[in-house]
Amino acid sequence: MSKISNPFTFPTASGFGSSLAISPISHVGEPLDLSAIWDSSIQIIFKNLSKKEHENTKIRALEELSNVIDDVPEKEIDEGVLSAWVGMPLSVSKVPVAKPPQMQLYPRLSVDYSKRVRQLTHTLHGTICSANKKKVARFMPHIIGPWLCGTYDNDRTVSKAARESLIKTFGLEKLKKVWEVYHTDILAYSTNIVEREQVYTLSSEVQGKNAEEAEAKFARVIGACISAVRHILSQWK
Repeated sequence: MSKISNPFTFPTASGFGSSLAISPISHVGEPLDLSAIWDSSIQIIFKNLSKKEHENTKIRALEELSNVIDDVPEKEIDEGVLSAWVGMPLSVSKVPVAKPPQMQLYPRLSVDYSKRVRQLTHTLHGTICSANKKKVARFMPHIIGPWLCGTYDNDRTVSKAARESLIKTFGLEKLKKVWEVYHTDILAYSTNIVEREQVYTLSSEVQGKNAEEAEAKFARVIGACISAVRHILSQWK
């Protein structure tokens, strides 16, 4: 097997409070840059989606964003919204940059503590991607990992939502092809997380009553990544 060039190798987080992210789903990272979103009400929605450990706030924000997207004519989604949702991390762009990568919302929300947040996230992601295929295509190598790993979420409603969003975007008959085309990106994403993420890098609070939830989140994420890798390897037999 040839050596995989990992586009998901982020600067190493030094510990609690670090602003450097290990992967697209790390809880640490640069704040979202919402300056490209012209609508202030949509900026507020994204700010609410960025809040940590606020399940009901995130659910309401996802529902609001879904309503906004539904009202937008096909292929006319605001570029600022698209960038904040699935935009390419700066660290893997073709233009060298000096500052740490900015995190996008979809990967992080796709592994949220709340199964309802994860479910709504995958559903909304499918709506966005299916209606804006050409615009999203350039970001695909950087979002396909969390998307396909979502099909191995340990909650059935979430894994179903992830699979249905993929089918909505690519079609059932092309789903196997998606795994084939992006297998190196999926392997890079999954192996980076398995090798480098820790409980404290995936969760902002790992002390006291939140420790159990943080451990469960870590186990769920790692399990999904391992399952995705196994799926790819099984296709090569």
